[in-house]
Amino acid sequence: MNMSSQAGLSSNWERTKILASVASTIVIPVLIAFVTNSYTSVLKQNELGVRYVEMALSILRAPPAEETEGLRKWAVEVVNKNSLVPLPPEALKELETQDVEKLLQLDLSGIAFNSRA
Repeated sequence: MNMSSQAGLSSNWERTKILASVASTIVIPVLIAFVTNSYTSVLKQNELGVRYVEMALSILRAPPAEETEGLRKWAVEVVNKNSLVPLPPEALKELETQDVEKLLQLDLSGIAFNSRA
């Protein structure tokens, strides 16, 4: 290898180092900002879902009435949409037509639950 090719290699290496430095100076903060923004967005969306469920449950706690039928259907949809386990159609109908307070007072003492230990 002669001096001119070593100088060219050294020059190319220096340019590569400078480009890598500039890229990391720009890319890393942008990447951190993107990840942080995505995380914050997901948290806000989850918080909004919780607030909607709270509002829906407050609607469903009132006794069913003909004039609030549409509102109860909306509330049931909100609860079902935000549920990790979708409610079966029978349960959806019960929520629409029955008082949730009475449903929550059911005696479940005789029901055996499987627990994962």
